[in-house]
Amino acid sequence: RGVVAFYPSCGPAGSDPAIPALVLTGGIENWGRAVDCEYWMQRRRVRGAPVQIEVYPEAYHAFDNPSLRIATRTFGGRWIKYDPDATARSHGAMRDFLAAQLK
Repeated sequence: RGVVAFYPSCGPAGSDPAIPALVLTGGIENWGRAVDCEYWMQRRRVRGAPVQIEVYPEAYHAFDNPSLRIATRTFGGRWIKYDPDATARSHGAMRDFLAAQLK
């Protein structure tokens, strides 16, 4: 009935999602950039199922992984880091979204 995507790559996403979606991503995410998700939203504004995007401006990729309390450079020079505020906010948004979709 719905799908939740944490820090996805929206570039290859289709224009007509079949089910409602919630995208949760970091503003300084450098794997699947928030700007790509925002552009995807503009392209499909009136087509397909509704999509909601929540961007956490100061969050990196893997912001909901508590084992990454210190920023870590990974392959390709990309950064990942846990963000407790973004985690709490994204988990709340996910619970609200799923409750609405599954009622």
